[in-house]
Amino acid sequence: MGRVLSPLPCLERWAPSSLLPEPVGGFTEIRVLLAPSQSPLHLLIPSPVPTELHLPRPALSVLPGHEVLAGVDVMFRCTTTPPSTGCYLYLEGQIRAQLFSREQGDYNLSHVQKGDSGRYSCQCYNMSTSIEWSAVSNTLDLVVRGETFPQPHPALLSSLKSVTSWGN
Repeated sequence: MGRVLSPLPCLERWAPSSLLPEPVGGFTEIRVLLAPSQSPLHLLIPSPVPTELHLPRPALSVLPGHEVLAGVDVMFRCTTTPPSTGCYLYLEGQIRAQLFSREQGDYNLSHVQKGDSGRYSCQCYNMSTSIEWSAVSNTLDLVVRGETFPQPHPALLSSLKSVTSWGN
């Protein structure tokens, strides 16, 4: 097998061990075997692979802020000029990207946990006669603080209210 050119220089000396025949959610998955004794590394690359980045770099923002308490809802907004068809939200270290279309506009994470902490970025695309991609946005570090406790069952809440109001 010949040498495979990769956007990641450290992976240039390894060839993909398999390639899915069809793109999955706008991405093509490549499995790379780094060493015979290790599990393959799964890489997702935009499909088709963008050769030129025609769109301006988007700006990523997060509400209510970069540091939040566990259990709150967080909204990521990837803003482009001109507006794009859709954007992907990436969490560093995760294989899968989250797609949000322009109709949706934003990507919401409900009841965030500590596991949602990390470095986020986004990349947008337009579909016209071909797919045009933007460069990757600025990165944002989301920090989730505190512990999350499961919500009590509604029946338990109503019985607690009746017990506390019983003596009044």
